[in-house]
Amino acid sequence: MDTLIKLGIGSLLGALIMRLVDNLFIKEREFKSRQWIIKREACLDALSAVDAMFSHINWINVPKQPTKQKVDISKIRECYSKLVLSCENKETVEKFLEIIFDLNKNKKQPTVLLNEFRILIRKELDLKSKIEINEEKAWIGDIVGDDK
Repeated sequence: MDTLIKLGIGSLLGALIMRLVDNLFIKEREFKSRQWIIKREACLDALSAVDAMFSHINWINVPKQPTKQKVDISKIRECYSKLVLSCENKETVEKFLEIIFDLNKNKKQPTVLLNEFRILIRKELDLKSKIEINEEKAWIGDIVGDDK
């Protein structure tokens, strides 16, 4: 009888330990998932901020200048903070700052900088496939039907 009780207690403890380990793995996975979502939102917000800035560029050789979007400095600061707090690759943050601060001074075309930023964001989000985008079509400034 003693042996049966010991086996029962041992089995119960083993099952309990396995359950605790499973819960730890589940919590870690949930944490990583939430962390990735926060990082993705930070990156998307940063791209939206860059889009707004690009709308104020005086584009050459385009039939119609883009509709200007509001550029909100508080949103830019918020994007910067979110990127710093969520991104693991400092190049992603540095590219954002290069676009924000040096857009008019940079020798590269704005769309080249945008493509570089998107590539860094894809790496940051651990997206394996590489998407090459023609720099002439990297940013949508105007479309048919937008009468603004």
